[in-house]
Amino acid sequence: MIKDGKFSKNTASVFNGFHQFKSHFSVVWAIFTASVEFTTVINFKMMRIVLCLAALFILSGCSQKPLDIDSAKKVVEQLITETDAENFDKLEDLYTAEFNNSEPLEVKKEKLLQLKSVLGNVTGIEFLSSTLVEEFGQPRKLVLEYRVLHTRINSIEKFSVVEAEGGYRIASHSVQSENVK
Repeated sequence: MIKDGKFSKNTASVFNGFHQFKSHFSVVWAIFTASVEFTTVINFKMMRIVLCLAALFILSGCSQKPLDIDSAKKVVEQLITETDAENFDKLEDLYTAEFNNSEPLEVKKEKLLQLKSVLGNVTGIEFLSSTLVEEFGQPRKLVLEYRVLHTRINSIEKFSVVEAEGGYRIASHSVQSENVK
């Protein structure tokens, strides 16, 4: 209240409280803006570091040596001829450890013998195509497609070949009949 042109004690204390609040607010505001600027500087530096690391990661991925199609083809063709000759001793050397651990060798032999009894002996091998597959978090692989000529039924066979265990190994193998004679 104002009496005789002067503020009462209560009114003066309200104004003093407001001025104290205002000065405290400006200190808090100054600290906040300084921390935002500091955080922005740190975020900018962190962003530069992250971008540099991402660039290094991308460049290191680009510097991998390419998979050799001829070496991959040799492994696949060796598997086809060894299977046709019923020489199953070398099978585990041609497949990846993961593929070998998926089922016992005896089960693989039985499946391959059943397949051979349906398709017949191999009379020819024709390479059809190769595709490089690169998926994030997975090893690079070559998918090779062959037409395998048999005495009874020809087949289209796809092999996924990866570089593993010091050489090229078959990671998967699928067989589809082409025609029925």
